[in-house]
Amino acid sequence: MIKLTSLLLCLFPYLTFAATTLTIDQVEGEGASITVYYTVVDVSGDLFETVNWQYSLDDGETWLDIDSSGIGNNDRKTEGSSFITWDTTVGKNNLADMRYERVRFRMSIKATSDRHLGRWRTQSDMPRERSGLAAFSVDEQLYVIGGKDEGSPFSTVEVYSPLTDTWTRHPSTTASRYDLCIAEVGGEIYAIGGFNGIHPIAKVEVFQPDMDTWAPQSDMPTARYGCAAAELNGQIYVIGGQDQNGVLAKVEVYHPETDKWTVAAPLPTPRANLVAASVGGRIYVIGGWDGQDHLSIVEAYNPETDSWETKSSMVFRRSSLAVAILSEKIYAIGGTNGEVHSAIVESYDAVTDRWVFRASMLTDRFALATAVYNDQIYAIGGINAEGDLRTVETFDLASSPAISPLFVVDNLKPDCIKGDLNGDGEVKVNDSILILRLVKGLEESTETTRCAGDFNNDGVIDVSDAIQVLRIAVGLEP
Repeated sequence: MIKLTSLLLCLFPYLTFAATTLTIDQVEGEGASITVYYTVVDVSGDLFETVNWQYSLDDGETWLDIDSSGIGNNDRKTEGSSFITWDTTVGKNNLADMRYERVRFRMSIKATSDRHLGRWRTQSDMPRERSGLAAFSVDEQLYVIGGKDEGSPFSTVEVYSPLTDTWTRHPSTTASRYDLCIAEVGGEIYAIGGFNGIHPIAKVEVFQPDMDTWAPQSDMPTARYGCAAAELNGQIYVIGGQDQNGVLAKVEVYHPETDKWTVAAPLPTPRANLVAASVGGRIYVIGGWDGQDHLSIVEAYNPETDSWETKSSMVFRRSSLAVAILSEKIYAIGGTNGEVHSAIVESYDAVTDRWVFRASMLTDRFALATAVYNDQIYAIGGINAEGDLRTVETFDLASSPAISPLFVVDNLKPDCIKGDLNGDGEVKVNDSILILRLVKGLEESTETTRCAGDFNNDGVIDVSDAIQVLRIAVGLEP
C-alpha cells in the first residue's frame, strides 16, 4: 500500500515549503507595560499576527494565558523584526500589584493567507484502537463514540481533555455501532444511524452534557451507515450513506424541537462514506464512494430553494475521509481511494470556491474522526495498513511557540512595604497575626494587604509569609 503523502510530493514538488521560524529577541520594561521584541523568518511573504500569549512564573513548568486585551501593536506584519506590548495589569491572570523576579513570556504566530500550510503534532493516544468512529467537542473536552476494533462495534465513550492531555471513560451509548454520523444542535450532540455488525440501524440518540447521559430519539426513516450529517438553521440533514441495497441519495431532515423527520431534495450523486459541513448558509457534501469509484465531487445544498449545485472538486478523490471547519474554511482530511491511504489535507473556501493544500497529517489513515477545539483540529483514530489506530494528532495554523529570556515584572505601589499590612510604616508582630487572619478568612483582603502580605512574592498569602514577617518583627532576620 503506497502512502499518499509520498506520492503527493512526487507529483507536486512545489508543495515543499521552508519552515517559518519565530524568535523572541529581548524583553524591555519592568512595570505595567512590557515590550517584547521578536523576529519572523518566512520566505512565503505571508502576513502574520501573534497569537497564544502566555507567561510562566516557574521557568516554564506551568503557563498562564494572557488576554488579548492586554496585547498591543499586534497588527498584521510580514517577516522581519517587530514588537508587541503586554499590559501586565489587565485581563485574566493579570499581575497587578505584584512583583516577580523570574518571568518568562511565550507566543506563536499565525499566517493569515492560504499559502501557509500549518502544522500537525501528536497527542496522547486513545485508550483503545477505533475506526469508523465519531467525535465532538463539548465543554473543553473531546468525546469519542462508536467505532470498531477488528470488526467488532462498540458503544464505549472515551473523553479527552486537551488541557491535561489525558483520557477518561464516560457513560456508553445505548447502541454499539460504527460508521455512524453525528451533528450538534443547541449544545446537544445527536448520534445517528451506523452499522451494528449485522445490519444498518436507524437509531438516534442525543447526548445531554449537563447530565452526561444519552437519551433515545425518534428513529431515522431510513436505516443506513456511512452517511454524513450537518446542522443548518437548527435542523439536522442526514445525507447519503448505504443500506443492504447499495448507496443512497436520500436526504432526511431531523427537527429536534419536534422530534420529527421530513425529506429534502435527494443528493445528485448517490454515495456513501462521504462527509458534509455547513458554511455560509449552505451544506457542502464532499467525496465518498458511489458503489464503483471513490469521488472528489463537491455538491452544495441550498435550503431556501431545496436544491443542489455542483462546486469545485477536491484535487484528490477519496472516501472515508473526515471533515472539520476552521476559520470558516472546510478541511477534508485523510481518506482512501481504494489503492492508497491518505494523510492529505485540503481546505475549501466557500466564498472563492477554491481548494488549497495544507500540511499533511503525520499518519496516513481513513475512517477517522475529527473535532475542533480552541482553533485546533483533532484527528482521532482510523485505520491504515497497520490496522485500527489509537493515534491522535492536532492541526493549527500557528507556529511553534517562542519563549523569552527571564525578566522582572514589578507592579508594586511605591508605598507598599513588604510585611507592613496595617500601613503604620513598621513590621510588627501584629502584621504577622493579620496575615494568619487573612489565611483563615477572618479578615477581608485589601489592595494593601495583598501587596504587603505576599512577603516571598510567590503570588499567594500563606503561613510561610506570616512566619517570615514574625521573624523580622522579633529581630531574628534583618
